[in-house]
Amino acid sequence: MSNDRCKLVVLTGLGSFLVIAPACVHSDQVHGPTDAALANGDVGTADVPMLVGNDASLDVARDTALTAIGTGSGTGTGSGTGTGSGAGSGTGTGSGTGTRSGTGTGSGAGTGTGTGVATGTGISDAGRGDGPDGGRSSDASTTVDSSADVGIRTDLAGIKPDTAAVTTDASHIAPPNTFNMGMNVPALNYYNNVAIYADMALAISGNDGPWDNANGSGAASLDVNGDPTVAASASVTASYPSGDYALSWDGTGSVKVTGASLGKVTVTTSNGVQHNAATMTFVQQRSTATSPVWITFNATPPITNFHVMAPSTAVRPGSMFVNDFLTRMQPFSTLRFMDALNTNDNNTLKNWSQRTWPNGGSRALTVQGMAYEDVIALANETGVDVWINVPGLASDDYVCRLARLFRYGEQGDTSNSACDPSAPAGIATTSPINSTSKIYVEYSNEIWNWGFHQVLDTYCMVFGRPDQTTGGQVCSVTAPVSAIAAAALANSALPWNNSDQYSKAGQFVMILEKRQSDIFRTVFGCASGAHCQAQIPMNVQAANPAEVDEGFQFLKKAFGSTGAIDLMAVAPYFDIDGDSNASTVDGIFTDLQGSILAANPPSSNGNAIANWLKADFAEASLYNLPLIAYEGGQGLSGSTNQANKIAAQSDPRMYDATRQYFALWDTLVGKKQLFTYYTYAAGDGAWGAWGALVGQADPGAQKWDALLSLTRAGGDANLDGIVDAADCAILRANFAKTGIWWMQGDFNHDGTVDATDLATLNANVTGAQCAAP
Repeated sequence: MSNDRCKLVVLTGLGSFLVIAPACVHSDQVHGPTDAALANGDVGTADVPMLVGNDASLDVARDTALTAIGTGSGTGTGSGTGTGSGAGSGTGTGSGTGTRSGTGTGSGAGTGTGTGVATGTGISDAGRGDGPDGGRSSDASTTVDSSADVGIRTDLAGIKPDTAAVTTDASHIAPPNTFNMGMNVPALNYYNNVAIYADMALAISGNDGPWDNANGSGAASLDVNGDPTVAASASVTASYPSGDYALSWDGTGSVKVTGASLGKVTVTTSNGVQHNAATMTFVQQRSTATSPVWITFNATPPITNFHVMAPSTAVRPGSMFVNDFLTRMQPFSTLRFMDALNTNDNNTLKNWSQRTWPNGGSRALTVQGMAYEDVIALANETGVDVWINVPGLASDDYVCRLARLFRYGEQGDTSNSACDPSAPAGIATTSPINSTSKIYVEYSNEIWNWGFHQVLDTYCMVFGRPDQTTGGQVCSVTAPVSAIAAAALANSALPWNNSDQYSKAGQFVMILEKRQSDIFRTVFGCASGAHCQAQIPMNVQAANPAEVDEGFQFLKKAFGSTGAIDLMAVAPYFDIDGDSNASTVDGIFTDLQGSILAANPPSSNGNAIANWLKADFAEASLYNLPLIAYEGGQGLSGSTNQANKIAAQSDPRMYDATRQYFALWDTLVGKKQLFTYYTYAAGDGAWGAWGALVGQADPGAQKWDALLSLTRAGGDANLDGIVDAADCAILRANFAKTGIWWMQGDFNHDGTVDATDLATLNANVTGAQCAAP
């Protein structure tokens, strides 16, 4: 069901100017086949408005810092000679042709060569949220510079490069002139149409937990292996490949199945234990955009060791993952597990003993979600880079155990014993991650976004209470969980902003960012992050990047540099200017193509993606950080004109809009800078249509095919990174068919496999030319 609650929120970022406004937080908790909201497509991550303040002091600091971005180099002081006037300036460390002038007290750092950024009045803090996690409120807009923005991209001159991933899987080596694209992996539950595990039992869920009580009264109690101890039910997506699945369990209890055909149960006994086995025959079913389909298991204990193994034809030998999932992830250099690790509002996970253990049964609807060992296994099998999110309340020892698991394969135990990041490698109980896969380690998610409980918790850790008493706000903790952070908070020598509580809470976040950076670098033996396998991104609001200034300045003043952070990450979702523009599907695309995705939009348009990216790039440049995207894509959402917004997802113009969007990213940031799309697959509903695909059973979609056209060479139908005879066979099998997608041979996206697609394949083929049928 959907729960909507409204509260008054003090709006601010890291500054001191407060604005009070109402926030309606939507909590989407749709789980069951009896829930009417599920049938309406109301599933997935909650979409809540991002709330920020209008902070004049940060505008001054930002304008000041921007004076230092110029064409020269050096360490002298002085402001640039800009072509317009900004809200202020101060001391910079570069010289040359700057872009703003005025008076102020901020400081900035030069970034090398290149032309300036913009002229005008600076950036206001009344912005829009960044997508499915923060929502995209249409009630406020980000005001960007009122003058022409030119020369923003300087081919990253003077910017620390985000070194390209080195993988062991050729499929992850992007062809020349393609994008460095990542992908967000959806949360594990039965209504997300994603088939990941070879063992279905690792992805089953009920409404309230991995298994629900059979009487529908909530989550069922489980044993240490994740099997139900009471009569229970659970379901799994119907997006799994068709075939004969091996269903098995131990014990004298029974298992029944709906949505698939269960053969005769064979019973054997050994060492006094009854073993049960049956063949479950299943035919894959494609879900509609708003109506998932699933298989349901009903168990009557006692049962243990419950498994549902996919047929060998659907799984690579020795793999724990469905081959179709691995195939579809091949175009993406990086997989982000924010949703799969249940990061948002995960306000109970503090200690290592609470994490998901690999022998604990289904990962779906557990506190953590996917086991870290699964993430490592996926990286080791494919060579992909991985992006993990540290729980907001994780203890120092939790972070240390996490780093040592990835580095050494030390799983630890449930004792929550003290962990020393500098200790030599111990006994590996599982495989560590390979040495060539990067690990992006993010602290929580969107820690600036007051729509999430983790943001309130950072405030509570600093002040011991909620920021307000309205809206039923309750702290998960009232003191820092991290001993390192507690010591920093007690250190009066640090430059805490004690005059503004929200600024101080934002500075505290930087302490937690540095905490995990220090621990991971110690474990991985990195003196700095530039060449470290573990990379630390700072998650920043794309519509309002200047808000992070005070946090970065805190790091510089407290520790001498911002070196604990390796990358600045944003989520520049594109949306229409307002719901009124969605009165027709044509209106949506007129708005997108006319202003939102324009290459040179009016600088007054605070919703135009080009204006966002220019400001984002400039902010990252101030701190010598590469700019990447942790999320992004289209962001049409909301119940107003919902039917049109959903219809736009399957309109061919969405393919063009997606490619136009990434052309902006290439022009203003660079196609080799990591962009992690949100998300792989998800149903469409009032709270968004975030999936590149609706479900894994889909052969293609407008957004999905656009991504493939940007990451694969023309002709690579099977996505393995090589155009060869296997792709020829796919094209020939679908030749002259209509309603066809990239993975079926339609490389020019005209809906038909024909001679043009054949020519595209042959232009890139390795080996013999492909002959027409």
